[in-house]
Amino acid sequence: MTHDAVSLTAILVLAAFALDRITKGVFFLLSFVPPWKARFPEPSMVAGAKEKYEAARSRRLLYFVFCGLLACVVVGMCMVPAN
Repeated sequence: MTHDAVSLTAILVLAAFALDRITKGVFFLLSFVPPWKARFPEPSMVAGAKEKYEAARSRRLLYFVFCGLLACVVVGMCMVPAN
């Protein structure tokens, strides 16, 4: 199957949006798990400025790692040749 530049760009934009929504949804569901809340607290719920910074930083790192892994899975699935 061949794609022109516009349809390929549209596919990439939709895939990026879907990956973001899936990642945010997974993190929302994980926020109800007590061990998750203890390890990755909500930055707005932490007392000190340094602790807020560290909580936001660890959440951001976790977001990028999870979204990157999910993107690798999606790209890997797209690279499998169709029979």
